[in-house]
Amino acid sequence: MIRNQLARARGDVFELGKRGTYANVTDKGDFKVPATGKPRFICSGFNYLRGEHVDIDVDGCLCLSSWKSKFVKVRMTAPKGTMSRLDAAGFVQAWVELLR
Repeated sequence: MIRNQLARARGDVFELGKRGTYANVTDKGDFKVPATGKPRFICSGFNYLRGEHVDIDVDGCLCLSSWKSKFVKVRMTAPKGTMSRLDAAGFVQAWVELLR
């Protein structure tokens, strides 16, 4: 069920690219948090252009989990090259601790 929700959310990012809100949307791959053992969040990374003139190069990350029968979605965006996958995973890992 979470994978389906992630696929839908990923589709929303690509749809924004088709509509012109974003440009040059690139899939940077999936990962899980934690990286080993049972994943609590599944994540996808992106790179795209956004902004008023669709000229700001950003990296984005979308992570999903469930908690108490609800979806939990964390979305992060930063200027290209300023947020590593390790940074994003660390932030999401902190949420794993809170959602116990």
